[in-house]
Amino acid sequence: MYQKLKQTLTFSLPQRLLSARDALLAPGATRLVLVSDRDAYCSEQQFEPFHAHRSALRDRLNVVVEHRLLADVLADPLACLQHADVIGLKLSFRTKREDALEITQRIVHHAGSAKLVYFDGDDDSVIQWPEILPWVDLYVKKHVFRDPADYQKRFVGRNNLTDYVSAQHGWDFSTDPIPASVPMDPRYHDRLHLGYNIALDRRIVALYERTKHCWSTQDRPNDIVCRATVDSWLTPLRSGIGPALESLHDRYAIITPTKRVDQRTYDMELSRSKICICPFGYGEICWRDFEAVLWGCLVVKPRMDAIRTRPDIFVPGETYVPVQWDLSDLAETCRFYLEHPEERLRVVRQAYEALSSFYDGDSFMDEISQILSRLRVRTVATDAASDQSFRSRLLPRELVARESQELI
Repeated sequence: MYQKLKQTLTFSLPQRLLSARDALLAPGATRLVLVSDRDAYCSEQQFEPFHAHRSALRDRLNVVVEHRLLADVLADPLACLQHADVIGLKLSFRTKREDALEITQRIVHHAGSAKLVYFDGDDDSVIQWPEILPWVDLYVKKHVFRDPADYQKRFVGRNNLTDYVSAQHGWDFSTDPIPASVPMDPRYHDRLHLGYNIALDRRIVALYERTKHCWSTQDRPNDIVCRATVDSWLTPLRSGIGPALESLHDRYAIITPTKRVDQRTYDMELSRSKICICPFGYGEICWRDFEAVLWGCLVVKPRMDAIRTRPDIFVPGETYVPVQWDLSDLAETCRFYLEHPEERLRVVRQAYEALSSFYDGDSFMDEISQILSRLRVRTVATDAASDQSFRSRLLPRELVARESQELI
């Protein structure tokens, strides 16, 4: 009872008041109702930019946002969804397969003419519940497979990373909650949409604001830093980092801490390091990738060729440095960039500039415009150049082509 009251007072009620205010300020606006269970912090962050850009969405796209709790929607779907023109749904990865389908179907049943967009907040590139694809108008992912054929593959475990660990290291996923992935029906491939990644998570945006006036390449006594300790199926992807760097210890300052530290200490490590090795997490992309870039480190990371994402800070040799998944070239790669500081700083600066341009430009607004356009939802957009409250710098020309693809 206490938790329910707390959620009502701290989340549901403020959301409804903000939505009501915006509806008064923008009569006749497109009503976007976001629905989520707020169960997993990381995936919940996919809705964070809607809150951060609430006023801009209202004033520039004529879109009013309201965020509803899934429990409230399921309890009274008609009251919660009756004014919606577009519904954005997001479920926790902990949701059971059959429950995900049932929830999606219930929302569709009560959605009327509203369009339904599923926002996939998972860390990996697969579709956890392909069964819901026939029921949605658009399926937005933070990153997608570069080769669409990968969506027709059945992976051991939940994704391509677990499949690799199984094949190369003999890891057994037979007793896992998801022992194997489910291939996607190619008929629904055109419903996939590459959205925005975790660069727009609250903590990463806040870090950009903190670092953009104090970023420096000077005073970096640590040559290499890597925090890779984990006790899960990720172990085989990370345990080789220490041995791979062994040959460099005599000449370079390498720190591979194993104990958890507070955020301040972690930030200090990055700000004082030249190279940050960024292994895979439960998906290819992690907060550390963006944290390292924003603190001025060179990101060295297993190859990212298989996926596309936005913003793309994974352009080989331009914004990050790739190594083989088996780490066989890790020491050689690190040695080269430590011996060629001008090359290291070139990549570091280009990665930072790519992120800076993304944050200071119209990137999120452009993304929402694309989604609404694909849904054929009409909006009234204003000219960013005439809006002094909105920053309008564009992405670098060389990255526009990589980020302008809407479809897989």
